Amino acid sequence: MEELALARVLEECLDAMEGGETDLERLVARHPEAAIEMRPLLEIALRLRAHMAGREVPLSLDFHEELRERLLAEIKV
Repeated sequence: MEELALARVLEECLDAMEGGETDLERLVARHPEAAIEMRPLLEIALRLRAHMAGREVPLSLDFHEELRERLLAEIKV
């Protein structure tokens, strides 16, 4: 899958997660053509989200942006 298209799919899935979607299979099923690339990235994002759920300190905007950049960089590998 083209790098830019994959980045858009990742962003869409991360937005869905921000909206409360937590079912990995549903997230991956939205874009079956990108499932192989997306599954490990979404697993990381879901684990991080679960880990952070119990914390009272919200993540900074800088951290969110850094995480987003790392995930997008992982796509390019």
